[in-house]
Parts: sequence; C-alpha cells; structure tokens
Amino acid sequence: LNIGNLLNKYPHQISSGEAQRVSLTRSLVSNPDLLLLDEPLSNIDENFKEEIQVKLKQILKQYKITTIVVTHDSNEAFYLGDKCGIILDGKLKQFDEPYNVYHSPNSVSIVNFLNRGVLIPAKVTGQYTLENNDLGLIRGNFTNNHKIGSVVKLLIQPEDLEHDDKSNLQLDIVD
Repeated sequence: LNIGNLLNKYPHQISSGEAQRVSLTRSLVSNPDLLLLDEPLSNIDENFKEEIQVKLKQILKQYKITTIVVTHDSNEAFYLGDKCGIILDGKLKQFDEPYNVYHSPNSVSIVNFLNRGVLIPAKVTGQYTLENNDLGLIRGNFTNNHKIGSVVKLLIQPEDLEHDDKSNLQLDIVD
C-alpha cells in the first residue's frame, strides 16, 4: 500500500493519509477472519485512492478476508463490495450486488441518495413501453410490471441512453 518510504519515520512525521495507509496495512498483516473497515480511504490523497482501492481489493480477494466496509462513498462501496447495503434513517433500505443497487434501486430514497440519474414521469403504454411527453416512446425491459395507463417514475441514467441518428429527439450536452 505504498508505505515502504515510511518505515523509518515517526508518526508525527507522516500525513494523515499516510497514517491511514499504515493503519490499513496493520489491520491486514494479521490476515484476520473478519475485517471491519470504517471509511478506510477517507484521508487518502485522491491521486492515490484508486491505486489503493485496486490493491486493497486484490489483497482481500487473494487472502479471502471477509470484510465489512462502512463508507459514504458509493463508488468505493460499489468497487470494493461483492454485496452492498444502503442504510438510510437507521434502516437497511437495499442489500444486493453493487450492479443491482446502482441499476435497479428499489426506491426513490435510494435514487436520491445515490444521486445518479433523474426520475421522469412516464405513462405505461405496454408491457415493454412507456411514454413521456418530452422523450416520446421508451422501449425496454422494465424491473416492475405496472398496469397499462398507470403513471410511473422512470430512472434515466447517462449510460442508459443510446445514440440514434434517425431520432428526432434533440438534446444539449451541458456537462
């Protein structure tokens, strides 16, 4: 975890991010049966964070260390976790594989917490079709079956959109 250069330094001579990496290393050295990590990458420099995440995941997999990670960083949770649980208002709202939590959140509160994508109103027009006033007809496989004619909230995430040269839909890229 890039701590070799810290071996001859005293605690007061290292940064909080370096101290975090040393602490993480100390907890891994004993090869525990269960490892509890609370915000393990919170003080790590952003330049190092991705590299440390990759190494940490490799170590946890290689040594088969069951780990519970508590973090407010959903990207970190999704990357490190085989399963993710989202706790809101003291209650476990969703527990599933990271892909499913991200792509099929089970409630509006999860969508709002993750802050990824937008919810748009749509009218159910068929088993695989919805209609929105601005977007027109939307086709796809939907996670819930709703009665034809009902109005639902459809989660649109950037990676859900596909370019079609034949479409009359015009969009402006703002960010």
